[in-house]
Amino acid sequence: MSHENVSPEEIAFLRLATGLEWKRTAYKNFGACNLKRPTYPFALKLVARGFMVEDPSAHFGRMRVFRVTKEGFAFMGVPRPKRALLDLVPEPAPVSEPLDLAA
Repeated sequence: MSHENVSPEEIAFLRLATGLEWKRTAYKNFGACNLKRPTYPFALKLVARGFMVEDPSAHFGRMRVFRVTKEGFAFMGVPRPKRALLDLVPEPAPVSEPLDLAA
């Protein structure tokens, strides 16, 4: 998915997750939404764009937690976010090799 045509709802979710909704500098890296709320599909679109990643270790109940990536911060005009904010982004799970079931 391209970085073009980012919807206002997606931008609003990024602003909320970075704290730019209330302050001029990013001070957090946490966006949570309920599976049944209309914000959830927007968060998934941001994941597909590479602007956010889902953080399963931080989920609580039906709330799903998303973290802004370095690319997401750059898109929001924060070229060098604080290291502590980027340290919250989970590492991608290692991709295991497919099992050879023919053996």
